[in-house]
Amino acid sequence: SVLEEGSVGQRVLKNLLLGLAGAHVLACGWVYIARAHEASGGQSHLSSEGALEFYATVGDGEGVVYLRAFYWALVTMSGVGYGDVTARSWGEVCFAIFAVACGTSFFLFTVGSVTSLISSADAVNAHVKARLSALKGWMARAALPPEMRLRLLENFYEQNVTRKGAEDRLMLAEMPKFLAHEVAM
Repeated sequence: SVLEEGSVGQRVLKNLLLGLAGAHVLACGWVYIARAHEASGGQSHLSSEGALEFYATVGDGEGVVYLRAFYWALVTMSGVGYGDVTARSWGEVCFAIFAVACGTSFFLFTVGSVTSLISSADAVNAHVKARLSALKGWMARAALPPEMRLRLLENFYEQNVTRKGAEDRLMLAEMPKFLAHEVAM
């Protein structure tokens, strides 16, 4: 299954959720910094002078403010930085620098994770190919009949490609020897 424990799908979903949670935290911080600056009499990205025409037509409700901040966080974290929502105070500038550093770190972590997944999959694939090559060489040297070769290749496929046999081996390995022998019969 795609979301089975330890699977690539689960790791990608975990990274995606981690990124969205990070964007949420940055969006909340972005709004907090702006509200604090406005409370002291300064301008922020929330000020009417700093708002885009589009946002002025949508309104200034809390949902719109959060959505705009979340959009800013995602755009900033991704490194795109369109410039349509910009810092208007030194507090916002410093927070934006922090957000860029967080986004860079997140994407470096994600690229590293994907690279690790690919290289480990390649290593496993290379190991299986080497074992298959060794099996074929042994079958040729042993001059086994075609029916026996086919049975051995089917068993190899089941044990190494479909991984059905891996779970069986693990279960049998954890059992006491007398019970494993009885179950295997």
